[in-house]
Amino acid sequence: PEFLLTHPLSQERIADSTLRARQLPQTGELNSLDYLLIRTRLLAIINSKDTSNISLLQKQLQEQPNNEVNRLALAFALLNADEYQAARAEVNTLRQQAPQRIDYVIAQADIELADNQPKIALDVLQQALLLNPNNDALRFYAASAAIKTQQYPLALTWLTSLSFERPEDPNVWHKLIEVYQAQKAGVDLLRARAEYSFLVGNIDKALKDLEQAKRLAQNNYPLLAKINVRFLTLTELKAN
Repeated sequence: PEFLLTHPLSQERIADSTLRARQLPQTGELNSLDYLLIRTRLLAIINSKDTSNISLLQKQLQEQPNNEVNRLALAFALLNADEYQAARAEVNTLRQQAPQRIDYVIAQADIELADNQPKIALDVLQQALLLNPNNDALRFYAASAAIKTQQYPLALTWLTSLSFERPEDPNVWHKLIEVYQAQKAGVDLLRARAEYSFLVGNIDKALKDLEQAKRLAQNNYPLLAKINVRFLTLTELKAN
């Protein structure tokens, strides 16, 4: 959902929610568990400053202890209140019920990343990726965790494939910028910045970055050819 981009929220949670929403079946039921869990996540992100519903959710769970939607909502409310241990306990309960459900894996990663435990988050995500190697949200979150642990080549294994599969997603290019900045990879950084700028509507900046990338790639003819093709494409788009 693009409206999330207008909220001052963490990039990981916005990007993941967008990816998860896009992966829902087009003909899914509005009261399905998949839909309700995604809705719960989005509401928790939008209302991230509101923790007043914790008591109500706890009471509802006492009455309906098997209600997964309410338990996930409680976990996010506790996370938003920085009550990480309590949030972990709720997500652990959910993962005991459905160990491989991606919504719960991502929720656990959310908690670990918020609590400055990126290595734990990365381990959780890598285990989930063994069973779901092509899941967009898991790969994006794993890349984010890898960046936080300064494992930049590992992050690139996921982000590079995502950039080919989702070239229209600015969140992917933004993460690539993080990696290339850390690696001081000049040409790759400029190309990623160009793609990001183009996707957010700043085509002039994109062209400037590509111009600079061309200068740096003068002695790498295959790479220079790719940059020239992209520069020409964006130039034509600007003209139209």
